[in-house]
Amino acid sequence: MTIITLISTVLNEKDSIESYIQSLLNQSILPDEIIIVDGGSTDGTFEILKKYEKKYPSLITVYRLDGANIAKGRNFAIRNSKGWIIVTSDAGCKYENDYVKKMIKPLLKFLLNNYKKFKMKKQDILSYIKEKGISIKELENVPEAEFVQGRYYPHHINNISYFASFFLVKQDQCKIPSRASARATAYFKYVWEDVGGYPEDFVTGEDTKFNYKVLERGFKWICVDTKVWWEMPRNLKEFYTKFERYAIGDVVQGNLIKNKKLLLFFLSYWIFIAILLLSAFIHPLMFYRMVFIIVFFMIMLSIYGLIRTKRLSSLLLYPLLLLLRYTAYVIGIIKGIIRRWQ
Repeated sequence: MTIITLISTVLNEKDSIESYIQSLLNQSILPDEIIIVDGGSTDGTFEILKKYEKKYPSLITVYRLDGANIAKGRNFAIRNSKGWIIVTSDAGCKYENDYVKKMIKPLLKFLLNNYKKFKMKKQDILSYIKEKGISIKELENVPEAEFVQGRYYPHHINNISYFASFFLVKQDQCKIPSRASARATAYFKYVWEDVGGYPEDFVTGEDTKFNYKVLERGFKWICVDTKVWWEMPRNLKEFYTKFERYAIGDVVQGNLIKNKKLLLFFLSYWIFIAILLLSAFIHPLMFYRMVFIIVFFMIMLSIYGLIRTKRLSSLLLYPLLLLLRYTAYVIGIIKGIIRRWQ
């Protein structure tokens, strides 16, 4: 009986793919099938995945879908899945051994309490749960759910990745459902069908849009405390690229118009740059004052970073990453506007 399907999309993850696969194979409860969609890797990732597929033919299925974005890859994986429960994951993460177990328990509880909805016999579900090594007693105090959100934490290997986590990992994830990420979610397949799947025209943020639709439909939603470690950008280029992609995604999704704060940021940025450049030629004193304000702002950011992180390296890296983030977002917005016009 295939009930639990774990899915993932990958692209050029050669350096991390084996540790990711191993974290899945080490799960205390294995899914009934693992479906991985490769979006056209050119670094050997696909070949590594095929070796695992050959080694575990009854568990792992690998597809290659050249040019597919994350949303298209996920939809393809779910469309080709046999399970009723979909557990999502991300190749850029490492998962604790109980990840699958924690994510599926609220769903199994719902399945058990609503077995007629699934046209199943209660005894068959009980037998399946027992086969998975979960006792009925374990489920007694577990709230039932149709959508489960898991927590994720930053995994950093150097100073840049450490400080990047302050800009990427949101706090109070469980208090704000919109902060749920597909690197740690689980839900019934009918939930995916009801909301129309992941929006394939989105460059980024496809999971956020998907999650909002789930909330709007009123499906039972809970958050569980999982240990998922998300690998942070290791260098300035990776950090810049991530935020540029976020900005492109915001424009493609129409958030530049919908989100007043984002639009205000973009307009304010260019107004400030225009005033700064004009003042250099028209009013030198104003130019020097503005430069002083910028320097003062940078110093304050350095002090704030030091207080927040208690690391001396924050005096340089915290303001540097913030400026890089702003720059990446502005450039990304421009690229996104060009893409929408094409």
